[in-house]
Amino acid sequence: MPLFISDEELRLLGGDTAAVAERADAAIRELRRQVDTVRAEADAAAIAAEQTCALLEQRYASLSAEFDRAQAEAAELTAAAERRAAELASSQAEIHQLRIQAIAKDGEVERLKVEISELHKSKCQSLELIEQRDAEIKEKDGIIRSYYDKIVNLADTSAAKESRIQEVEAKFTQCQATCNRINQEKELLEKHNLWLDEELKAKVKNLAELRKTNMDEEARMSARIAEAESL
Repeated sequence: MPLFISDEELRLLGGDTAAVAERADAAIRELRRQVDTVRAEADAAAIAAEQTCALLEQRYASLSAEFDRAQAEAAELTAAAERRAAELASSQAEIHQLRIQAIAKDGEVERLKVEISELHKSKCQSLELIEQRDAEIKEKDGIIRSYYDKIVNLADTSAAKESRIQEVEAKFTQCQATCNRINQEKELLEKHNLWLDEELKAKVKNLAELRKTNMDEEARMSARIAEAESL
């Protein structure tokens, strides 16, 4: 049975071959038209597929390049992070060392404070001793003047008082020796006091310099800590 005409249509045509042929030609033309349409659609689909494939290849190449750049940037960031970590570890070690040095400096400052306090105490004691020696000297000077007055008064007396004069002169000589000794002690104390003053000034200067050094060290350490923390 022909595909372009049904049995009922063939019966109605009553064996008219021309009509059947015409129907066959029409069916063939329709089939050709459909084939041409399908071919055109297939060609359009092939062109669209080729264009899509080209776009996909371009997109793949672009994505591959971006991926390579991203990998390179990731490697650089990893290396930078490792360098930063090493720098941070070095900074932390240096900060720890600076803290240890600061603790040692604080101990040195405390020791200097104790020495300065002891020097102040020794100076005060020396001043008190000097004042005491001055009082003794004044007292001895009064005694000497008293004995001198007695010697002058006894100078015109009789020979019976000669022994008394000799005794007074001996005491006078003894008082002079005591006064000389006290004066020498006073001079020694004054020299010792001057030495204490110089030592005290030197200690105070060293303490000021040490404090300044500590402040500089603390400032530098704070800056390094801030720099390390900012990293």
